[in-house]
Amino acid sequence: MQLQVVWKKFFLFVLTILLFSCASSQYYLLPMPENPERESKNYALRYIYIPDYLQRKNIVYFTSGGELNRDAKTMWQADMEDNIKRFFNLQLGGKLYPLPEKFTPSVIADIYIDDLIANAEKKNFTLSAHWNLMSSEGELLKENRLLKTYPLSDFSNKNIVDFHYLALQELGENIRQDLQMLSNSRKK
Repeated sequence: MQLQVVWKKFFLFVLTILLFSCASSQYYLLPMPENPERESKNYALRYIYIPDYLQRKNIVYFTSGGELNRDAKTMWQADMEDNIKRFFNLQLGGKLYPLPEKFTPSVIADIYIDDLIANAEKKNFTLSAHWNLMSSEGELLKENRLLKTYPLSDFSNKNIVDFHYLALQELGENIRQDLQMLSNSRKK
């Protein structure tokens, strides 16, 4: 009986610690595009590759020693890979794989985000990405790259989240321009 009381107290103690440690965490949600594409386009987003460090809930950045910092109390509200897919789907207006039955896209986009991260020592935010646009037959129609470094005057978590949005918005706009150019050249 006395052992049972000790286990109950221990369980309540551990539960209290867990509740207080979770209560002090900050959660952020990646904002969605301000001007989503209203018209569904005849292209598909097949692969959206993101670096391993974005496949975790923690918001990460490089510290002054070049080490990856994963703050256990600063996290994304939702899965970053799903958020990025939804972001580009809204911004570009295409379809996501798996494709609906009887839908054959004229262009398939594969997006590779190599870096999307802040650096505390350099006080900047880096986006490095490339994308391939292919026909549904697999012919490479266009490949492009974007490497951009944004200065960070304020190294707060909110600012880091804002720059994730800004960088993804700019990447999506570059991809949209390439898709539009391909669409215009195929109509001629």
